[in-house]
Amino acid sequence: MLPVGGPAKAARFGKGVLESLRDMKTARPILTRMSARQRDEHLKAAAKSLRDGHLVVLPTETVYGVAASAASTAALDAMEALIEAGEQQTGLPTPALTGHTLHAADTDDLEARLAISHPIHRRLFARLAPGPVRFAIEKSAEDIARIVSGLGALPGVVDDGRTLYVRVPNHSATQEVLKSVGVPIVLRRLSLFGWGSGKDIGLLSEEGVAERAGISMVVDDGATATGKHSTTVYLKPAGGFSVDPGGMLTEAEITRQVERNVLFVCTGNTCRSPMAEGIAQSVLAEVPALAVTTRVHSAGISAGASQAATPEAVQALSEAGVRGSAGQGPLAGFRSRQLTRTMVEQADVIYAMTRGHAQTVIAKYPFAADRVVLLDPAGMDVLDPIGGSMDLYRQTARRLGELIRRRLAELDR
Repeated sequence: MLPVGGPAKAARFGKGVLESLRDMKTARPILTRMSARQRDEHLKAAAKSLRDGHLVVLPTETVYGVAASAASTAALDAMEALIEAGEQQTGLPTPALTGHTLHAADTDDLEARLAISHPIHRRLFARLAPGPVRFAIEKSAEDIARIVSGLGALPGVVDDGRTLYVRVPNHSATQEVLKSVGVPIVLRRLSLFGWGSGKDIGLLSEEGVAERAGISMVVDDGATATGKHSTTVYLKPAGGFSVDPGGMLTEAEITRQVERNVLFVCTGNTCRSPMAEGIAQSVLAEVPALAVTTRVHSAGISAGASQAATPEAVQALSEAGVRGSAGQGPLAGFRSRQLTRTMVEQADVIYAMTRGHAQTVIAKYPFAADRVVLLDPAGMDVLDPIGGSMDLYRQTARRLGELIRRRLAELDR
């Protein structure tokens, strides 16, 4: 257990403070049945209770948890006592977690406080938080001490001296509480206390259970979205990561989130964008590679189905030294694709050959406006070589090569 308590302290809590809290009234109205003003007041009361060092039950998108201030020894002792009581009640051992998990409301603020700098780690935060992921961040003891102090948590509560545990829950009510509470908050899932699976408030809906346990408030928002606990992702100092088995997300799902998808767009997807795709694949095969695994694709806003790239485009790439995969020539097996909503949704960045292409994509898919940019950072169009001379195709290939190398080099910054 944590250094802030222990069996002796838990026993004292169970016999002393817990008895004095038996008469406390627990608020258990359901959020969905409240008016906007009542909901706001209820969540503010929960934040105040946590700030004052009491225990509060909060929902997340995964399971309900018991929340406590990571700056309050009394609150942490109370939580520890309840976990030990739950272990005795269920006969099941407490999971071997070396520390509580800090729950925060703002991903950007948390990322800054944790000094997340490696591109892969930044991408994991951007893709998985808020969400059902518990990040276990491995850092030096000095860095851990500095970060924990800045967070305002007691030493050894959300860390073990080598690893810091954090999560950003994707639940609006709990995020509101976390934003207004003003102290670092930890949560432990409800099942540890013997009160049910955690998908809902379980036994805490019964008369007197929460009161006798010393829970000051229960924020009830009905059944959670999944009822499964979050997945732990370890962030390694060198930039790698590993995923604990179990939890809501699988290792394969998390790995897919890390991969970056780049999409090149032109008109018919037979000249410029296929050439860009082939060049980008060749550049990505060079050393050193980008820190984040990057996949490249192309499409056309008015493409015919399954057309091959023009022979001139293939020849220009071949003359430029671009090779396909497995020893094949450039664009071997390529077939044109019409731009679809799915492609746009999956793309991290969409490089348009011309301003007209960019405007067309944004007009049809306005949600992606912040991801659509001209391939040329100077804002110049890459003109269509279709019907032109072989020299024009060679010039286009050279220009695409220069622009793509520049754009790919920017991605990990």
